[in-house]
Amino acid sequence: MTLGSGSSSLSSSGGITAEDPVILGGTTTFTATGGNVAFDSTIDGAHSLNVSASGTATFGEAIGGTTPLSSLGVTADGITVDGNLSTTGSDTLTSSGGITFVNPVAIAGATTLDATSGNVAFDGTVNGTGSLNITVSGSGTATFDGAIGNSTPITVAVSAHSITLDGAVTMGSGSSSFISATSLTIPDAVNLGGTTTFESTGSTVTFGSTIDGAHNLIVSASGAVTFDSTVGGETPPTYIQVEANSITLDGNMFAGSSGEYLYSTTSLTISGCCDTGRQ
Repeated sequence: MTLGSGSSSLSSSGGITAEDPVILGGTTTFTATGGNVAFDSTIDGAHSLNVSASGTATFGEAIGGTTPLSSLGVTADGITVDGNLSTTGSDTLTSSGGITFVNPVAIAGATTLDATSGNVAFDGTVNGTGSLNITVSGSGTATFDGAIGNSTPITVAVSAHSITLDGAVTMGSGSSSFISATSLTIPDAVNLGGTTTFESTGSTVTFGSTIDGAHNLIVSASGAVTFDSTVGGETPPTYIQVEANSITLDGNMFAGSSGEYLYSTTSLTISGCCDTGRQ
């Protein structure tokens, strides 16, 4: 399906299935008021694609693999992206179910993911010069099975009942945040590219590996905060602020000239050393 340079619109009272490649020539809208929207093949073209479905929206192959889309907007009961996603502008995906990205994601603009119920899952890596804002309502989980920013650092803001991070985290130059209502564990290395916040409003925060980067690090937990490895061993954070019920430093902690502020309501355990301008 190759569309012309004007705005195109395909609407159905049932579902819509595009079995062959779709090439956008202008802003294009697919609307299924009584079923699913499924793209079985690739989608390309430097234009906006808007998809609305009362059921699910499924993208079976790459989006923007040959020619990145200018933007992608999707509203559906559930959203699954099986191929790579590449756009140059802002994207908004809203689901009353879950949102799943099976393959790597490259983000150039401001991308917003909103799951009003269900989970948000990235099975591959997440990279890009843009920003990623994720909100998971209710008891949902945001899961990152691959590294974040391993090839291109990206600014990320995540708010969810629980967050699972299985890979290294390299932040972009904007402010990033990971806010969870349950325990938050960061097992691999963290590289700060801007002010970064890790917060557990209802449990603990644990860092399993190193943290580096000449930017601010803010950590907050209603329970314990644990640093299993060195903080600032390669590049000290400009400022470190930690507030928790208890704080444990199993490795060394080095901060820049703005120093560090460690506040615990019960105990502060330091097995390594601290080297900072102020404490």
